[in-house]
Amino acid sequence: MNTLMQGFDETAEALELAQNRLEALRNRVVADDPVEPSTAAPEPVKARFQECLARVLRHEGGFVDHPSDPGGATNRGITIGTARHYYGPNFSVDHLKAITNEQIEHIYHAGYWNLHENQRTGELFHCGMLPMGVDYMVFDCSVNSGPARSVMFLQESLGVAVDGVFGPKTLSAAKSDPASVVMSELYNRRMAFLRSLSTWPVFGDGWTNRVEGVYKMAKEDLVNGRQ
Repeated sequence: MNTLMQGFDETAEALELAQNRLEALRNRVVADDPVEPSTAAPEPVKARFQECLARVLRHEGGFVDHPSDPGGATNRGITIGTARHYYGPNFSVDHLKAITNEQIEHIYHAGYWNLHENQRTGELFHCGMLPMGVDYMVFDCSVNSGPARSVMFLQESLGVAVDGVFGPKTLSAAKSDPASVVMSELYNRRMAFLRSLSTWPVFGDGWTNRVEGVYKMAKEDLVNGRQ
């Protein structure tokens, strides 16, 4: 009987040891597994982007191919050249006419909301980092006149070095300067630039309505403290 009980004890001990080793192995695998960083934007930032995008799209309208527009065929504010940058050279005008909401959101987020990625650190600088109201004005200008020019207008408004690259110094100045003053400067600089364009006689009225509407809504955002 003692021999039999000893055998049971040894078997139980071996089983427990095996279970402990298995648990240790599981823990090691979990600890060693690479963890993919989350690329999803925090919900408030994502919601703000979608709110600003909805506003931008109200200005952009549907498909147009105006002979005076150097961008060529355009749908929902996305030119054929921009669409091909993201979806390849075979993206045709017919594809542009049928562009999906998912494709539209991807292009606007990657190309106009995101303003700069530090290639050394991987840090991403985007409109959602800016104060309320300023974020919308910079985003809309980014869509209408290009991200680099929009950042240059912001930097000129802030009195910092103008290089068209949105980084820590520009962000710090944007957060410290009064948003109402920055927005007024952005409005004036944007309008001055648009008036200087040769296509102002053709598109001037539409541009004015857009920029004034954006400025008005940005001021409302600031007053209401929406974030």
